[in-house]
Amino acid sequence: MIFDSFADTFDTALRVARAKTIAGRIGQEIAAKKAGRVLEFGCGTGLISLNLASTFSNITLMDSSAGMIVRLEANVSGMQGQYPVLFDLTHAPYQGTFDAVYSSMVIHHIPNVPALLTRFHGLLNPGGILCSVDLEPDDGAFHADIPDYDGHNGFAHEDFAAMMRAAGYAHVRIDTFYRAERPMEGRNPLPYSLFCATGERKA
Repeated sequence: MIFDSFADTFDTALRVARAKTIAGRIGQEIAAKKAGRVLEFGCGTGLISLNLASTFSNITLMDSSAGMIVRLEANVSGMQGQYPVLFDLTHAPYQGTFDAVYSSMVIHHIPNVPALLTRFHGLLNPGGILCSVDLEPDDGAFHADIPDYDGHNGFAHEDFAAMMRAAGYAHVRIDTFYRAERPMEGRNPLPYSLFCATGERKA
């Protein structure tokens, strides 16, 4: 898996700073629902959930990359309430339920997004919330440095919201909340933007 090779160098200053902002938005969305047990899908090295450790007392951190989980376990060593899990949710259902599921910059890597959104829905308790932060559309430049990239080049708001509604989510909301530039080797920095999408499983 390509992310195994990134694990030891993933926690750059730029990613750490961005994670703090993203975690702030996710925490704002989910804390209002008084979530107890939560799941981060595609947690990587834990940058998002490390910022949410004081907000949620029980966080399952799930990733399908063994390399990322090894790094994550080192990052959360000695912390209470953070539970790393090596699991590929795109290939099998997970046994358990949560008050909230969240992800950051992950879903654009997943080929079958509708199936994943449906699987998230099945993991939520009634009234539970999904909060996903992801890329807005680009021309493919954001992932031009990843060999054989086969994911999505971001999502239009209306398309992502439609997939969420089709998967059964109610009260779907989506908005742009983050703009930045990604340094590109040998080229000018690449502007990009992120959206935050939320939806609830009906109570």
